[in-house]
Amino acid sequence: MEIKDIRIFLSNYLNQEIIYIPNPGNAGDSLIAFGTIQIFNELGLNWKMGNISNEYHNKTLFYAGGGNLVGLYDYCKKFIEKNKNDNKIIILPHTIKSEDKFLSNLNDNIIIFCREETSYNYVLKVFNHKKNVYLSKDMAFYINNLNKYKIIKGNGVCNAYRTDQEKTNIKIPKNNEDLSEKFKKWGNTNKINVIKDVSLSIFDYLSKFETINTNRLHIAIAGTLLDKKVNFYSNSYYKNKSVFEYSINNIYKNTIFMINIVKIKGSNNNSINGIYKVQPLRNVDENTKSYYKDEQYQLYRYKNKWRIAHNGKKVYLELSFCEGKEWDIDELDLKNIVKIKGSNNNSINGIYKVQPLRNVDENTKSYYKDEQYQLYRYKNKWRIAHNGEIVYLELSFCEGKEWNIDELDLTNIESENIFHDFTLFDVFWKNNLIYLILSINNNIVDESKLNVYLNKTKIKLKQKIIKDKYEPTLIFIYDDNSIDISKKLFIQVFFDGKEYSKEIEKIVNKEKSNFLCLTTLFKDDYNLFPNFYNYYKRQGVQHFFMYYNGLLNNKIKEIFNYKDVTLIEWNFRYWNPKKYKYRHHAQLGQMHHALYKYGKDNYEYMIFNDLDEYLFIPNIKLVEYIKLNTNINVFGFKNIWAKTKSKQKKLEENLDISEPSPFRKRSKCIYMVSSIETINIHHNCTMLKKENLICDNYMFHFYNWGDSQGPHRPDSIETPISKKINLNFL
Repeated sequence: MEIKDIRIFLSNYLNQEIIYIPNPGNAGDSLIAFGTIQIFNELGLNWKMGNISNEYHNKTLFYAGGGNLVGLYDYCKKFIEKNKNDNKIIILPHTIKSEDKFLSNLNDNIIIFCREETSYNYVLKVFNHKKNVYLSKDMAFYINNLNKYKIIKGNGVCNAYRTDQEKTNIKIPKNNEDLSEKFKKWGNTNKINVIKDVSLSIFDYLSKFETINTNRLHIAIAGTLLDKKVNFYSNSYYKNKSVFEYSINNIYKNTIFMINIVKIKGSNNNSINGIYKVQPLRNVDENTKSYYKDEQYQLYRYKNKWRIAHNGKKVYLELSFCEGKEWDIDELDLKNIVKIKGSNNNSINGIYKVQPLRNVDENTKSYYKDEQYQLYRYKNKWRIAHNGEIVYLELSFCEGKEWNIDELDLTNIESENIFHDFTLFDVFWKNNLIYLILSINNNIVDESKLNVYLNKTKIKLKQKIIKDKYEPTLIFIYDDNSIDISKKLFIQVFFDGKEYSKEIEKIVNKEKSNFLCLTTLFKDDYNLFPNFYNYYKRQGVQHFFMYYNGLLNNKIKEIFNYKDVTLIEWNFRYWNPKKYKYRHHAQLGQMHHALYKYGKDNYEYMIFNDLDEYLFIPNIKLVEYIKLNTNINVFGFKNIWAKTKSKQKKLEENLDISEPSPFRKRSKCIYMVSSIETINIHHNCTMLKKENLICDNYMFHFYNWGDSQGPHRPDSIETPISKKINLNFL
């Protein structure tokens, strides 16, 4: 339900005591708190300031609006988990995403306000209590009494781009001030006098400028409330654009969302020059965009080219460029190609022609030089791939423009976690330890040359886990120096002149260990998952940790959209090039990442198998069989090549099968995770406890379900055996 003015909802609480829980954050959160307090006081609500660290009972709690439920932060989530049982909790207007499990477990004592339609539609989908979901604008829009600042005309341009984890690849000007960090101070969201002081300081600062360039949501809102010219840019996900579309567009005329404008200058026809705003274009296909300067001049896209028309008729010129970029018409290359030159890798140089890219969302474009080298767009960046696997560099440019790769001010060659000697797959915190999951390409990396910093403090190596054999893996475990984990954790890894840095995830062990989970790495066979999921759920699997060997798109996310599925993007090359000592790469990293990040301390047993592999024990579920054999720590399943009689790609009663292969040849296993240190793909593991193995069970491996047979699959079964199996016990 949409509530245009939240005062209507808040009026229901006039005769109740309410507690306002501030959201820790920057100066933008001060503006949210300032608007909220003004509305509370205007209505005469009986309210008091609460504490996010407290546990309350039988209270009405209003949690501050913001963007704390987007899979990046945990303040709001932790507070609600602690207080959700016997309180009524209202979450004030928020941006919300990537919180399926958390939202689905909330009861109807929780009311959720979303501040834009994207979040609203998402919450309606995953939250079970639809009547408790509302749509209303951000609380900062309720700030009033700003006339003393609005009357100041101001001069010049204020650049206020964000520099934190939600930053984008936009080039930061030298005179940039990240105002949300600049004005942040102690108490800026929970001390009323500090909230007011910080908020008014922002308005006072912005009033001195004529134009504001920013990708900070609340700096844009503040500038909008002052009637400044605001050029508003995207953050790292949809938040800015969605708030703009719901609360600013067509309401505040001086604020423009910059990804949706084209500014043209330098034409000999001066009447064409200007800013073109986006509107839908009638009578054209759905992929066409149209930009209007006014009723006379129209900029529109037709078959991947841009045209300017006068009164909808005469075409002045055809262009090729992108939104959000200022272009000089006289210099535009009008061809619909991308020409790349100047790369140190000369094989990348050349002209890339447009072709559709398979298995990606409809907004993605792909350019091919030949079958080996591919240029494609992903999330507004361009990447070059070799044989569809190795990403050489990430670019940001437009069609029809010739670029010198060496001059591009963006990501350098290869992704940041690929070093020359190894790949750093991931870093995470768990049990007061920092885990680095690495590959071994030729030789084991010299840990003395690897410098690791946690929140800018160097940390010491505590343990090495090394498997330097056919299928190698390497895990470095560091002491976290007893760091305060309520804070964000940032890791920096330095090796051979390269740096890897990011905010790392904290893995908190479950209070009670679950029993059985499953993990695998998959690629083009993702359509097999729904039947795979249904089968293993009936076998007793409680959670699925599914790793996609590539770049996720919306289609794949939709297929794997289950409450008990964690979908991980694992965009690393599957095989190492032949120049390396070891061939296996992505899968060994994935298996040990799943084992140490998700398996150990959270589950007792873990299944490692592919989407076309069905572990089967006659007349008993896997989970029941494991519980009958608690002395066994490795359950082995011999490979049987199988084919269904029908064309459906799911396990059926009637099969054509081969004789079983010897154990360890294409076999798969279920492991007691507390007993193993490292594993191979088809068995052979390093044990922490004495191995107790059962290997007389079978796995049906459906060799004809994939898009290709692959090097290890048969084309057919030489002498197939007809087999009928009983599935009624499942």
